[in-house]
Amino acid sequence: MEDSTLNLITREGTKFPISQKILEFSNFLKTTVEDGNDEDIPVDISTYSMGKIKEFFEHHEYKEIKPIRKPIKTSNYTTITSEWDNNFFTNMDEDQISDLVMGAGYLQCDILFDYCLAFIASQFKDITPDDIKRKYNVTEEITEELEEKIKAEHPYIFRDLLPEN
Repeated sequence: MEDSTLNLITREGTKFPISQKILEFSNFLKTTVEDGNDEDIPVDISTYSMGKIKEFFEHHEYKEIKPIRKPIKTSNYTTITSEWDNNFFTNMDEDQISDLVMGAGYLQCDILFDYCLAFIASQFKDITPDDIKRKYNVTEEITEELEEKIKAEHPYIFRDLLPEN
């Protein structure tokens, strides 16, 4: 593929040039360009996250990226991916990572989405529920009633945790 540039317009209105090689990783952009829109493409992604997306794919040289093995079995993200990937995510705060997850999801960049979620999952490996409560200042006890309410309101969270009938 010729290495021309796509111009993405971020949520803040910033024109963001990125290599067309991104089309190999973004189903949203690939479909958009196939539909004939290869001019300035508006995306509901922050300029910050668009920069991180570009940084991630440029580091990996827009080449095939090793898929994440699931389930995540360790809290050591470096053993799951690489030292560079670990540093990439470690140098962001939770809000920035959350924004990046949303950006990867919006662009339908499955590999980056998986890397984001693997990093988040690795942060919760080997810690207790009490550690999580302290980290997020959860003072309320989860009663059976509250658990049932959460399951009813958000069944997708528990879908993969429940045994199949």
